[in-house]
Amino acid sequence: SNIALKKVFVIGDGINTQYNIQHNFNTRDLFITMRENFGDYQKVEFYCLFQDENRVLIDTGDPIGVDSHVIVLVG
Repeated sequence: SNIALKKVFVIGDGINTQYNIQHNFNTRDLFITMRENFGDYQKVEFYCLFQDENRVLIDTGDPIGVDSHVIVLVG
């Protein structure tokens, strides 16, 4: 079926630039966005590696604050 699934992850620990996200959608056909979790909730650019059909590696480039960003995956 082609019913879209959505998962939301809050990321940021003030130290790391890479976050392993396990979504369990069994596909690499995903729409992924990242936004700030504060202020104007602006969209943020990032690098993403599709590790396999159930995991992506999000790279923010620079460390981000604790719980400061939201990743939304739709698959």
